[in-house]
Amino acid sequence: MAATLFARVRIEENDAVKYQQETYVPGVSFYYAPNSKMNLTMAYTFNKQETENQMCVGWYHG
Repeated sequence: MAATLFARVRIEENDAVKYQQETYVPGVSFYYAPNSKMNLTMAYTFNKQETENQMCVGWYHG
């Protein structure tokens, strides 16, 4: 039997173009093997990402 908790946090910033991005990814996994022929694995991961950017993106057609 094993249980694992994990988390990943990433924060990106660029002051030259006023760009900021924050990513939060927590999760948990669980493994259980009652005998040599059967096992159970469960996992859950949550992903939250926020981006703020003050950049004008051009749209071109033609």
